[in-house]
Amino acid sequence: MAKPKYATSLRLSPDAKRLLEELARSLGVTKSAVLELAIREYARSQGMVLRIGGEGGDEAGKRRGEDHATAERQLSHAGDDSGTAAERQR
Repeated sequence: MAKPKYATSLRLSPDAKRLLEELARSLGVTKSAVLELAIREYARSQGMVLRIGGEGGDEAGKRRGEDHATAERQLSHAGDDSGTAAERQR
């Protein structure tokens, strides 16, 4: 059974909104996938680990999982190939 997704509203500065849109466009994933990936990467950089996702679920859930995996692969190969996106920012 797929894990539930929750609708969340947030406010972004115009610059952050443009960056989010550009990241999603350049990675070929949804804005939600970019935000989830950014949250996981930041948490990992702070020593926090939480297993998110899993096997099974509906097609939309599987596609979201593919979006996250695609974004992670593309971020790991963008620019400097050493370490995670969080490590490259240090």
